[in-house]
Amino acid sequence: MSKEKYGHETLILNTNFNISLGNLVDVMNNEKWSKSDFVEFTVKFNGEAVESNEMDAEELATSLMGISAILEESNTILNGQYSKMLVKVRSSFRPGSFIVDIATFFTSDGITAIVNIGSLIGFIGGASTLIWLFRHTKGEKILAKKQVQGNNYEVTVKNSNSTTIINGDVLGLYENASVREALRKVTYPLNNKGISDITFLKNGKECEKISRDEREYFTLLDKESIDTKEDIDTFLITQSNFEGKQTGWRVSFGNSALSDKKLNDFPVKIVDEDFLQKVKEQKIIISNEGTIIKARYKKTTQKLERLNVSWEILEILKIDHMPGKHTDKLKRFFSIF
Repeated sequence: MSKEKYGHETLILNTNFNISLGNLVDVMNNEKWSKSDFVEFTVKFNGEAVESNEMDAEELATSLMGISAILEESNTILNGQYSKMLVKVRSSFRPGSFIVDIATFFTSDGITAIVNIGSLIGFIGGASTLIWLFRHTKGEKILAKKQVQGNNYEVTVKNSNSTTIINGDVLGLYENASVREALRKVTYPLNNKGISDITFLKNGKECEKISRDEREYFTLLDKESIDTKEDIDTFLITQSNFEGKQTGWRVSFGNSALSDKKLNDFPVKIVDEDFLQKVKEQKIIISNEGTIIKARYKKTTQKLERLNVSWEILEILKIDHMPGKHTDKLKRFFSIF
């Protein structure tokens, strides 16, 4: 195991990828699988946050898990039930740089048409890749598609008068909700102003790059399926980020007994920068056992293959506390609101 430190957080990465290419074994079933494919590529995060060694560990972990998820999901979709993919990530010992190892197994030696997943996505090069298609169409919905030759399709996307010729396998991944959700996770660090781009390289050569300005392209396929609600309500803080970061917070509604016992809390992202700065500077004291906030929030409901709900606290309007949970000293901190 190796540890990469970003700011005050430590990320533990699995560096054990000890699979012999001449004798690939399915450790789950203890059966020998036929060797099919083994590739390696590098993912590099660039920007001021990386240069200053302050890249957020949660953002990094989310992106790396997204890379693993899109590879495994794409393999299942295109190579079928008789294949298995193992994805391992290890540090390259350069700031913000990680090596991704991919091994694909097949149960039958008779399988001849093996789809190179890494190439289709764009991690190891290739023309008209999935990442290229997202950038080219700005992530818009496919309105029409027509098979033109072999496994190629002519597609028309929303908000565009031109057509694009694209491989059918890439098109299938583009329209898959789980794949798109995985790509959203891959690009998650780009929400941080300190990350300028995510670059994928093979043997030191750049294959694909996603810039911060392009992050919005890698979202939901059907943007009309998003339901957004803004309102004001009262929340009980059940988990805090005392470093004043947007993520790492959990809340529940009101101050009920259920809320007090943390039986119905959920994660939120707090974007009130004034509040976060005061938390970081300890000008506001927060307790995980009784701090109540009145806040303006946004609730976003997205329908992928399952219902997904995300919460943002837009503005903290008032801070209070539950009786018996704080001392008089803490009350003086709350009086500033």
